[in-house]
Amino acid sequence: MKKKIKFIIIAVIAIILVVLGLVTKYADMGRVATNNEPKYCIKIISNDGNKVTYWGLGYKVIRYPAVSPNEPYKNNLGAKMGSWFMSYKLTNYDALIVEDLMEGKTIKVTRTRDIEAIVSLLEDSKYNQELCEGINTHKIEVGKDVYYIKEGCQEIQKGRKQAKITGTDFKDLMDRINQYDKYSEYDKTYTLSKSDKADTEILVRYNGNLYAKSFALIDYSKNPEGPVGVIDKLIDSQYIPKYDGETNVEEILNAEVDSAGENNIVLFYNNIYALFDKISEQ
Repeated sequence: MKKKIKFIIIAVIAIILVVLGLVTKYADMGRVATNNEPKYCIKIISNDGNKVTYWGLGYKVIRYPAVSPNEPYKNNLGAKMGSWFMSYKLTNYDALIVEDLMEGKTIKVTRTRDIEAIVSLLEDSKYNQELCEGINTHKIEVGKDVYYIKEGCQEIQKGRKQAKITGTDFKDLMDRINQYDKYSEYDKTYTLSKSDKADTEILVRYNGNLYAKSFALIDYSKNPEGPVGVIDKLIDSQYIPKYDGETNVEEILNAEVDSAGENNIVLFYNNIYALFDKISEQ
């Protein structure tokens, strides 16, 4: 009788753990997919601070921070979620070449987090479906493998098989690719350099220089002499700022330039101070 009771207790505990694991995994999967830190995990930071592992019930997330393990989760260079037995290292590709087969042009993806996200999606997808009749719109080479994107089917082809991916993943893939194509109109005027220390999607132009929001955190006291300038012009968010005092992000409108150095500026907006690093000159 005692053995039976013991068995029932163990079985109930096991069922509770399985259910709890499924619930927490589902919740954290949604958080990771939207670039938020997993919540129901134990966070372990490597000795050198270059890798963060989140251990959950039956799953884990591996993240490589851009600057510091304490920076916002969304600033990571690469992150992947899987089982406890999953291993993940950065690919260390300097760039990813995407051929736009419809427009007959080449798009160069250069930011590490975009490269890692694209490569992870391509390599981790399950290519077990028959080819659809959709048109190949993009071609991507990763090492010795060649992938074709079929926008009409929202699928990715590899060899003679293809993978069906979720609408969210497909949109994320195309957004990461297309953002680099948006800058082509201004390539003759500006050169956007690769930066793992600054977010090149958040741009401002001041005193003839183009700045991107730094991932570095600063402890800053307000300049007693007051601001030296204002960012008060908004250009359509899909383009690079072309004129001084302009930004491509609406929340930075009316930001005060509190100080301006040789390689960076400090902006005050939304009641915080933010560091912006210079990434190009006219």
